[in-house]
Amino acid sequence: MSEERPLRDDEVDVERISAYLDSGRAPYDATIEESPEASRLMREMAHLRDLGARLIASEADALPEPSQNWFAGVLSQIALESRSGRDLPLDVGKARVITEGALRGAIRQAAGARVPGLIVERCVFEGELDASDSPVTVSLRVALVWPTAAPAATAALRRIVQDTVSEHLGRVPERVDIRVDEVHVGGRSEHSREDGA
Repeated sequence: MSEERPLRDDEVDVERISAYLDSGRAPYDATIEESPEASRLMREMAHLRDLGARLIASEADALPEPSQNWFAGVLSQIALESRSGRDLPLDVGKARVITEGALRGAIRQAAGARVPGLIVERCVFEGELDASDSPVTVSLRVALVWPTAAPAATAALRRIVQDTVSEHLGRVPERVDIRVDEVHVGGRSEHSREDGA
């Protein structure tokens, strides 16, 4: 009998993790639970499922379900961004590091916990995150679930990004650009606006 090991970065399988979530995370699967990338992807998928279920429940009588293409697109982007990426020093002069994927995951997790009705669809770091004197921009694409107020949600997300990057890298991004890509009203989505500062 071979010993199971956590999934590697290149082995993260959205379908397998989805089936594991469908089973209620039972029986325990150490290859998913103990892989940082797979467990981060699993948390993001669970958050997206919860938000989708709330959206469907709130509008179930009046409107059709959200597009499966939209859910698939967000899951695909999360899977892509959950890959480790470069190792980034946690703070200037320290030997410990965090990966780009883990930093994106920390931003997504904080946003999911503190900004109801907001989904981070994409998170991109521009600039040299591993050089303390290099300016960094964090660009995000988000979707909102109606009636979430865009100005309040983007302001809260901007603070979350600044706090999370500062906490992990010891510096604040020079810019946080947020583009509200879609607003979901029941099953419909409407393209919205860009908010950069």
